[in-house]
Amino acid sequence: MTRDRASALGLLVLSLAYGALSTQIDMYPGAEADPFTPQTLPRALAVMGAVLALAILFTRPKGDGAKSFVSAFAGFQWRKVIELLVVMTLYAVALEWLGFVLATVLLLVAGFWILGIRQPLTLVLGSVPLAVGFWLILAKLLEIYLAPGEVWILLGLG
Repeated sequence: MTRDRASALGLLVLSLAYGALSTQIDMYPGAEADPFTPQTLPRALAVMGAVLALAILFTRPKGDGAKSFVSAFAGFQWRKVIELLVVMTLYAVALEWLGFVLATVLLLVAGFWILGIRQPLTLVLGSVPLAVGFWLILAKLLEIYLAPGEVWILLGLG
């Protein structure tokens, strides 16, 4: 099994699990008929991930496909994977306290740093506009309530 196919298999399992868990998201009474509900985006992401994984699984491999499943992951940079998982877990914990924008900026900066980007201007320009843009889309365009964060409330700014 090639590394691409092993990764696709992992993506397929993750997408199917994510799609199954998205059915447990609570909706407001009467929201079932709305075109965009809290379940819409998670379901769409699960479908896109599964379709991508299936496309990778069923395409012809470019190289020798005779590798074992374990050897397909031999060259992965596991330390970076674990560091990114730790940063994502810290993001989930910090989100309630720091608020969406600040926690997302810190997540992106930490993720870029782990992946080897060290230029301060690139870190700032790659994270701040993205976090603010997503906040504008979610909070202003889609009118999804995003808590400002406990820190901002304690400071009287939220």
